[in-house]
Amino acid sequence: MNLIPRQHIPASLVLACLLLSPNWLGAAAASDSATHNVTITVSEVAELAIVGADVSFTVGATPPTAGAEPAITATNASAKYLQYTSLVPSAQTRKITVSRSNDLPAGLTLQLQVTLPGANKRGATGSAGAFSAATALTAITGTATQEAVTAIGSGWTGTAGTDGANLTYSLIFTAGDNSFVTSNDPVVVTYTLTTSA
Repeated sequence: MNLIPRQHIPASLVLACLLLSPNWLGAAAASDSATHNVTITVSEVAELAIVGADVSFTVGATPPTAGAEPAITATNASAKYLQYTSLVPSAQTRKITVSRSNDLPAGLTLQLQVTLPGANKRGATGSAGAFSAATALTAITGTATQEAVTAIGSGWTGTAGTDGANLTYSLIFTAGDNSFVTSNDPVVVTYTLTTSA
């Protein structure tokens, strides 16, 4: 009976196979990991700008029908926008107050309506203040203010030409003394972004 000769595998090849196998003798594959911190610091931000053309009113430039009140012609009466950026801690809010520099001629009242920011706003850009409808702007700078926008949290209005809270002005005749004084002195309207009380 002829037997097939036994073939011998070199010992060096067996040892190499064992060393290259990650699971020989039940050992797990080698691994390692390391970590580090990422610190994020959010600073408070309060930025406010007014964009758009200046507003002007002309009283009586066009003669009225006899017996009628003079016409008031407005230029760019709704062309201005408040654009603002606010970052505050979660429990804090801001507001925008408004005032004017001086009195108007007797018999005239300056009114303001503030329409809140539209589609490009992000975050908490506030709630309607005292001017959600046309309301007399009576506060005089340095002595009083009125609230134009309230409850502003962390958010921003956008920067396009018509982004932000729209400001619409109107000038109307009021009852009482109509002893008008001709004047070209501007009334300066000031808006301030400030922390809510």
